[in-house]
Amino acid sequence: MKTIYDVAKAAGYAPSTVSKYLTHHGYVSQAAGKKIEQAMVDLDYHYNGLARLLNEGASSRLGIMVPYLDQPYFQELVQSIMNVSVKQQREVIILPTNYDTSLEQLYLDRLEHQLIGQLIITSHALPLEQIANYQKFAPIVVCERSAHLPIRSVYNDRLGTFKQLFEKIKAAGQT
Repeated sequence: MKTIYDVAKAAGYAPSTVSKYLTHHGYVSQAAGKKIEQAMVDLDYHYNGLARLLNEGASSRLGIMVPYLDQPYFQELVQSIMNVSVKQQREVIILPTNYDTSLEQLYLDRLEHQLIGQLIITSHALPLEQIANYQKFAPIVVCERSAHLPIRSVYNDRLGTFKQLFEKIKAAGQT
């Protein structure tokens, strides 16, 4: 596999010049750009996307930890998140867990190591206290009430909603 150093040698420029050309950070003349581009073609060079992502940071990569996608609740929740993410031009990664704590831990580790920029947890098996410890690495939002912990949360008041629904049904004389 060819590296940036191979491209620099073939083009006759320093690796830093090739890096500036590839990342568009800094000035590279048109003549130098053409030589670098030709060296890349000749060598069949392709940059390492993962390395670039880590270098730039994964701040636009949103992970959605979800236990199942075969249930309407989770399907709708993920679809709603994705609709907003597309408008914000954010990359979305679905992280299925099946309530497997080892998978949940793996995804938290990816957050820690900046492979994911933010994490939305729709449901989980790991204790919230353990999940909350990972907020120091990147933002986390859980889809449940978490008043006892300093962790971002969004949730529906299902009990209150059901009570209102049943009161309306009762008031309408339907039992």
